[in-house]
Order: sequence, then structure tokens, then C-alpha cells
Amino acid sequence: MRRKISGLLAVIMAFSIVLSSCDRDVETSSADSSSGSGKVDPASYNSMVVAEDFNEVNPVRLGGGGYVSGFVVHPKDPNIRYIRTDVGGAYRWDADKEEWIPITDQMTHSSYTYIDGIAIDPNNVDVVYICAGNGYPSDVFKSTDRGETWERTKISTQFKGNQGNKGVRECIQVDPNNSDVVICGTRDAGLKVSLDGCESWQNVKVLPDKQECEIRSVVIDKTSLRNGRSQVIYVSVTGVGVFKTSNAGESWALLENSPTEGGHNLAISNNGKLVVGCSEGVYVLTGNTLVNKKDNFVATSNGGDYDKFFAIAIDPNNSNRIAVSTTSTQKSGTSSPHKLPIMYSEDGGETWRQIFPQGNKNLTVPWWPAVHYGSAIASLTFVGTKQLYFTDWYGTWGCDDVTRTDGEHTWTSYIWGHEEMVTFAAMTTPSETMQLYITQADNPTMFYRETLDEYPSKEDSGGHGQIPDYYVKDPKFIALAGGTDNSGKRGHVQYTPDEGANWNTCSGWDSSIVAHEVAICSESSSIFVAIGTNSVPYYSYNRGRTWNKSSGAPTGTVNSYWSRVRVLVSDRHKGNVFYLLARDGFYRSEDWGKTWNCVNEDVKIGGGMNAGNVLVMEGQVGKLWVDTGNGIFYSEDYGDTFVQIEGLRGEIALGKGKEEGKVALWYMGTIGTNEKAVYYSLDNGATFTKVTNPEVDSLVKAGQMFGDVKKFGRVFLGTGGRGWFYIDITLDDE
Repeated sequence: MRRKISGLLAVIMAFSIVLSSCDRDVETSSADSSSGSGKVDPASYNSMVVAEDFNEVNPVRLGGGGYVSGFVVHPKDPNIRYIRTDVGGAYRWDADKEEWIPITDQMTHSSYTYIDGIAIDPNNVDVVYICAGNGYPSDVFKSTDRGETWERTKISTQFKGNQGNKGVRECIQVDPNNSDVVICGTRDAGLKVSLDGCESWQNVKVLPDKQECEIRSVVIDKTSLRNGRSQVIYVSVTGVGVFKTSNAGESWALLENSPTEGGHNLAISNNGKLVVGCSEGVYVLTGNTLVNKKDNFVATSNGGDYDKFFAIAIDPNNSNRIAVSTTSTQKSGTSSPHKLPIMYSEDGGETWRQIFPQGNKNLTVPWWPAVHYGSAIASLTFVGTKQLYFTDWYGTWGCDDVTRTDGEHTWTSYIWGHEEMVTFAAMTTPSETMQLYITQADNPTMFYRETLDEYPSKEDSGGHGQIPDYYVKDPKFIALAGGTDNSGKRGHVQYTPDEGANWNTCSGWDSSIVAHEVAICSESSSIFVAIGTNSVPYYSYNRGRTWNKSSGAPTGTVNSYWSRVRVLVSDRHKGNVFYLLARDGFYRSEDWGKTWNCVNEDVKIGGGMNAGNVLVMEGQVGKLWVDTGNGIFYSEDYGDTFVQIEGLRGEIALGKGKEEGKVALWYMGTIGTNEKAVYYSLDNGATFTKVTNPEVDSLVKAGQMFGDVKKFGRVFLGTGGRGWFYIDITLDDE
């Protein structure tokens, strides 16, 4: 619903002129850049926002794609389940809808969406805790309404949800005999305990000589109740071993025969039986001695044998039932992280049989590659008497009946609602047969042909990519820069003449250069200009069969594979003209990418790894919009001169305007307040309409924006771990 803000009138946006301080040797068409040359007082920035038209922020359904590092289920209600992820926050399972509900999107800092641990209160179905952070800031958050709202507990430590040992079993637990007692392992400050439901915290020294250590897994023996709380607690100290206390933390002892390498996954049954999974084996506690059971079985998959282990589970109600998964390292020393074996025992680890990847596979995300299956398994959890769940690099899987011995058990992916892609770029084209083309980390590029609200039917054969471009005279012709693996170590440029039906690799590209971005000449689909990480632009006049190094442009414009800048574009009307936003100025090439000249030293990248964005659009002759990280700039003369749109510092995008030949300028950031929101302008920044409600949509993970060049009122938001979102607006006729 569109709401006018009373008392505010539309004002003409004031600009500050940024004149070129570089030589310009070529003549370009120019526009009068002196209009509106004064600055407005920052206090009047709010008058730029003339209306509110709040719209729903919808997920683009892609499906998982990120590491699910933990899974917990409530002992009183098995339908109450939570997962934690390394970069995408935490989710709660909705059993009626069979959907994961994100519960950390409302966090005020992106660091709080890196979840290092999660715990339920065994005595209260509504209480859940998370250890949130990836350095500073970090905290333990408590919710009393299943994640609808959160309160900080102000623990003094840091967590590292996306760093080493992130998939080790939970570092935080609530005492099953006393809900006020919360035990929390930390990354560098040892063990901490709260005796008042996380109103306060105190240190507990596990190691005899120091407090500082990493503790990644904690379990509590519920049978050890005395003096109002459980007395027996086990913790794993990374690189040292598994410790036990029998007096609620007053003193600790290293278990006999404890493994020492790496992190240790601990699991415990309701009758107090402890099991440990780690690279050195599978251990069962007998007395105070850990007995290694790894010699009791051989795990095989993909033609390899495995003898190092990680995730482990024990049935809370039947301590004879144990499950364990392997790491990616095989006995031969080779590594294969996919389809890792899961072993299952019904006699306390004396005998084992392999249950995964055996069994039927029920994949609910049709485009997922075959390797998205049991990859780097992080957690195992028994649910009920027959079900077993695991989480991995891409999502959550559950087995209907692990007790079956005929091999007819079925593994089903439970993904709907879980969106965890780290996005690179989104692109729309004038083509009527494609709605969206997206690229993201660790996963293939993807075309959406019909709808954004269902998973694509198949993966794109273009592989891993970063920044694409399309040919303006034939929008089905698309070029893509990227890497052929998820780390981008083998760079490539490729193109498809038919919107992804067939891809051709540009054979002349030097694969040692990680290609970041490619631009297609507006007059010939044979001319490409591309830039790689820490390289200058290269140009090709034969669709990439041969490439030549350009001159005049600096190196280091793109300094990381993970950078999401868009700094290289072709002019959409002059085929010989290309633009580059660098760290020392704004550059233009007028000879099809061969040589570059700085045309403005003041308009330059001014932020970090992800700062930098150059926008052009068909029909906007000579016009450029540039986001430097320090401000938003606009040119009407091919970059000879720029004006700064005052009051804006955030992400921008261009989309189809309401009127033919006009553009919608999208902006994500703040205007006059500290509340981040999405806005659009139909008058090039003179006035804005706010389309998201900061009280509902925190946008804490959103860091990219892409307008739709074909559909008026649609914009896409990219995130650092929550996948893609889109907004559709409808304007009232006035």
C-alpha cells in the first residue's frame, strides 16, 4: 500500500559537481552539468523521501547451497528442530509446511548470522540459544519464543561460525536438570557457565595451567543430578583431548586414551553413555577410558576406503544405536568430500554396517548436481526410533528407516526455505524467454525461465562464474567470467549464443588469471573485454580465441576472487567505448579495450573488497551511474564530468522505468536515518520512495542490488549467505 508522508514535498535533488582532473584527448558529446550545482543541508535529506510503499521481500527459490553445520531436535517434541549454518544464520523447522523458517534475519549485525553453536532447553520447548559471530562482534543470544525475538546475553568472548572446526558438535548446552545452568565452550576463552539463565557468565578453568583454549563440543550427563544440577560434564579441548568433570566443573581430568588431534565430536545418551567421533577413530567410553572401535569396520565409497571420522550420533533412548560419518581423507591419502560413508551400529559399536550412500535418494531440489550428497558431513542426529538426519555442505537430509537391512531405506533432502547462497551477480536481459540469470559462490550459475518461486529444473552447464554480460543486439548471447572450480583457481571466460543451451570456452584465456568480469562490445559479439583478479583488462576480437593485454589501466582493481564489484562495462551505444572504475580514477577506452585513459581522478573506488559499481543501460545515451563505495555519481557525457547525488551512500541499481525511455534508479542504504532500506527514484535521485520496512526487513545480509531491465518495479537483492531476494512494486496511477 502506498503511503504519502504528510508535510513533505518533492524537492529537486541538489548535486555537487565533480570535475575531471585528468586529460581528455577525445571529443565526446556533453551535457550541461551545471544545473542543480548547490548542496543541500544533510538535515533536509529526509525530504527526498516523498512516499512509503512497503512491499514484501520474496526469496528467489534456489535451494540450500551453503554449509549446514549443526542440527538439534527437542527431546519433548521431535517436530521442533533447528539448524545452524556457517554464513546464513539459523532456521526452525515448520513441520506443517515442511519448510525451514529463518530466525536470525532480524539481527542487527551481519556477524551475528554466522552461527557457531545452537542449543535447546530440554525442559522448555520455546527456549533456544545460539552462539553467534565470526570474530567481533559475537555473543550468545537467547530466545524464549522459538527464535521470533532474541536477547543478547553479553558473554565476553568471540565465536567463529565460518572458521575451522565449525562443524563440530554443539559447543553450548542447557543442563537437562536445571534450565538456569548453561554451559558454553568458546573459541579462545575456554569454558564459561551461567547459573541464572544467561543473565551473567563466569569462567570455568578446564586446563590446569590456563583459561584460554578452544572448546568446541559439550555434553551433559543427565543421570548425574546432585545438589540441583548435573554433575558430570564432558568437553573437547581442540588439540588436547576430552575432559570430564564429576563435580559440576570444580575439577577436570583428561579421559584415559583420549584422542588429541583436531576437534572431537561428543554425543551422549540419556543413560550417560558417551561416544566420540574424530579423525583418530570412533570411541566409546568404558569407565573413564575411551575405547577406539574403528577397527571393527571398513567404510567404503566412490572406490575408496576411509578410516578417519567426524560426525557422530547416539540414540538418546537406546545407547546401543550409534552412527558415525567419515572425513574426506581416504587411506590412500587422496581426498573426496562427497558421498562420505555413514556407518551404523545396533550393538554399541561392536559391529557395523554401512547405510550411506546406500539406499534410495529422494532429491527435492531438481538442479542439484550428483555430488551435492553427503559432502563434508557436519552432524548426525537420531530422531525417534528409526530416523537419522545428517547435514552437509549443501543442506539437510533425513533417512526414513535406518533399521532396514535390505537397502531400501530412503534419504530425503529437506531444503525448502533454506537459502544460503553467497551471491555474486544477477542479470536480466530484454529476452522474453529468460527472467533471471544468477551467479553465486560454490555453486553453478542458474537460469530462471518461467518463475522465481520454484526451483530451476536443472543446473546451468556454464559451471562456476562471477560477472556476466549480454550482447545488446541479441540478448540471448551471454558471456561469463569466472573459475572452473569453487575457489576460482582455474580462471575462464566463456559464452553461450543461445541463453545457456550451449556454452563455448574462450580457449585463449590464461587460466592462471582468475577471470572476474567480462563486457561485450555493443556493436559486435566477437569483441570481449575482460578483467581478472589483480590483472589489467584484456581484450579479444575473436570471441576469446586469442587475448591481448591492454595498456593504460592499473592492476589491482579487483583484488580478490570473493570480490563482488562490477567495475568493467561496455557503452551500450558506442561499440568502441568501454569503462573501468579503478582505485585511482575512472578510465575510458575508445579503441575497443586496447588502451585506457583516466578521465576522472576523483571518481574512484573508495571502499573495501566489495566497493565499486558502474551502471549503463540501453536508451540512456552517454549516461553513467557509479557507486564508488564513498558516494553515488552520475554523468551525462560519457564520464567526462560527474555530479554526486548528495545524501546517498549505499548500493544502486538501474531498472526499467515507468515511462518508455526512462529508468528506475534503485538505492539500498540510508537516507536521513540509520535505518537501512530499499528505495527507488523515477527522477534520477530527486525524490525517493521507500519500499522496505526497516522494522520488518533488516537487510543485514543484503549487499548487492540488480534492477530488472524488462519488468518495471522489480529489483533483486544479493546477500552474503542468504541467497537471492526480489521485490515487486506496483505504483498507483496519479
